[in-house]
Amino acid sequence: MSSAYKICASCSASSCNYAPQQDAFRTASYESSFSLALCMNGLNELDMKIKCPQCGHRMFYYPVTWMSEPVHHD
Repeated sequence: MSSAYKICASCSASSCNYAPQQDAFRTASYESSFSLALCMNGLNELDMKIKCPQCGHRMFYYPVTWMSEPVHHD
């Protein structure tokens, strides 16, 4: 398996327990995942809010880096 760079989403309300089962996006690098998360969060500041399907509060996006286990060949 190789490393993966993803953007995950969560609800911004502390009382909400919504946890999506899948990642929102998969990107090519950490830089692109960080930039896209900033862009998606910036859309929430405008009137283009992406709402939580469970409670209706805004969603918060954050980058995640998943590092695979190194493979050692003897």
